[in-house]
Amino acid sequence: ERGCLVGVCSMPEFEREGPLLRPQGYTLDEIPQAFAQAAAALRAQSTRRSALYAGRSSRAASDTTTLSVVVHDWAIYPGLAFANNFGCDKLVLFDVIHATDLMHSASDGTVSLCWPESLRHEAIHLLYWASLGACFFLWRRCAPVGWLCLYTVFFVAWLCPFLSPLGPLDWGGRAFGPTGLRPWQEPNGEATASKAVTPYRCYPYFHALTLLADREGRRRALANVSLASALKRQPILYVFGEDKNAHWQPSSRAQQRGGETA
Repeated sequence: ERGCLVGVCSMPEFEREGPLLRPQGYTLDEIPQAFAQAAAALRAQSTRRSALYAGRSSRAASDTTTLSVVVHDWAIYPGLAFANNFGCDKLVLFDVIHATDLMHSASDGTVSLCWPESLRHEAIHLLYWASLGACFFLWRRCAPVGWLCLYTVFFVAWLCPFLSPLGPLDWGGRAFGPTGLRPWQEPNGEATASKAVTPYRCYPYFHALTLLADREGRRRALANVSLASALKRQPILYVFGEDKNAHWQPSSRAQQRGGETA
């Protein structure tokens, strides 16, 4: 569409090729902050009157400028945080409904895990997260060991695809072809990400898993990423591929959310 200002960003330092600014990665508190800073930098480049976007409810009726947020995979987390804290006109989520929908928030602010709809899917997800989180953890202590762990994880996922949540299209090609998702392949930028998988780019999994042992951190991290709250502020489109070994949302929840957003 003509007249649109478009900004594209990734998780903090995912695109960085030189020395890392934060080898320890970014926590689930820091990732939404970085996302909001990126959105503010984009708005600062706008020539429209409402460059300092303040949400739909606070704008003048004559102001037709809109802000659409489109996020995928791990960016669902900061995207929902942005939608809940700042608001937008449209929110588009690809492939993942955030895990907060599998958690229960009590009136005193505590957060506890709900019984999952599919034990098989949740077990696959936990194994996937733990494996990639371990790659980052080991890389921080001994880089070659972290790389060995990463290659092992993807090799086992090739031998035993039922242990991975990914579907055939996610891999982006044959296991030992020139391009694909695996760390020994070149990313093609279309079927897979534009950057190769590295142990460092696994830091979101590690920092998410640390919240299992941090009650206060878990409450703080999940406070602003409720899908239900975001749905009250702006329309949400959720798009996901069906060809997965384990979906990132229970099917009944996806249908429920679809009904609410229609």
